[in-house]
Amino acid sequence: MPPPPVPGSAKRKGPISGGALHAANPELANLWLAALRARFKQDVGQFVRRTQLAPEKVEQLLAIESRRQERAFDLMAAALAQNLEMDDPLIKKLAQKSDADAKAEVAQLLGPEEAQQFDDYQRAWAARGLVNGLAGLVAFTDPLSPAQAQQFAQILANASASYRQRKGVNMKEVDWAAIDVQAKLLLSPAQFEIWRQGTARDASGRSRADNELERLYDRAAEADKASAVNTEGKSAALPTSG
Repeated sequence: MPPPPVPGSAKRKGPISGGALHAANPELANLWLAALRARFKQDVGQFVRRTQLAPEKVEQLLAIESRRQERAFDLMAAALAQNLEMDDPLIKKLAQKSDADAKAEVAQLLGPEEAQQFDDYQRAWAARGLVNGLAGLVAFTDPLSPAQAQQFAQILANASASYRQRKGVNMKEVDWAAIDVQAKLLLSPAQFEIWRQGTARDASGRSRADNELERLYDRAAEADKASAVNTEGKSAALPTSG
């Protein structure tokens, strides 16, 4: 499917992985899309087991996601071809419309209640990824039970302000100390010790330690910026001699 023509103003400053891949190697791009679909199918399996979704609805759900991913891929390719950033206003508008269309299809397929459950499930993807990373570390010593994994993922998701605002989980904004209080009650001592080490990684390779360090860095950068603005303001207010 050729990328749609997209006018815009925000010029691209960095690579766009999907679009660059499509431009460089269409065959490899198709494999990349297939890998995305396989990952979605694996991830959605927990939701399917929890809700006992009918097999035909599972297939339709996978088809909806495949169409959404293809649209996202085409949009990245269009942005790359026209040297636009993904935060260009029109690019963002088209991406939001694609996501809204997919949500509408899911709502029609599952009904309002199950569609809401599925939306909550998807928005907690980052939290589940971190729990899956922990599960891998303790699998041969003190495995997480399905109930533990589900509850811990919800604890992590609820700790994110963006998740509570009905957006995706942002692990950089959570209060890790507050999470640890709940984790200590849920996990065994051995599981909790591994969790506290901060080495469990999500599907993108990010760990708790990565998120904590990045949050500290962002805070320090914000403090430096505020200090610089304050210093400039004071300098501008000083009377000049003459």
